[in-house]
This record gives sequence, structure tokens and C-alpha cells, in this order.
Amino acid sequence: MKVAILNYTGTVGKTTVAAHLLSPRMNGATIFAIESINETAEGLGIDVEK
Repeated sequence: MKVAILNYTGTVGKTTVAAHLLSPRMNGATIFAIESINETAEGLGIDVEK
């Protein structure tokens, strides 16, 4: 399964959804973070590929 969370604006909750809703339910999933402005899920303690 592949899931993408996209939005062109910042501070709308993409990282929060990935870190707190999806990551705990997708064991062993690789998270790729592409951020230009905000922090990534790495700041929330999740392993992130950059």
C-alpha cells in the first residue's frame, strides 16, 4: 500500500496525520518527507527518509 498526503500550503496537518494516525497503523512503513517550510515527522520521533 502506498499513501501520499499532499497540500501546497503549510500548517494544515499533513505531518500530524502521517505521524499520529497513519504511522502507528502501518508497521514498518517508510515515510518520505518533502518539506520546504515546516518541520518533518522526524521532529515527532518518527524515522524519516530525506
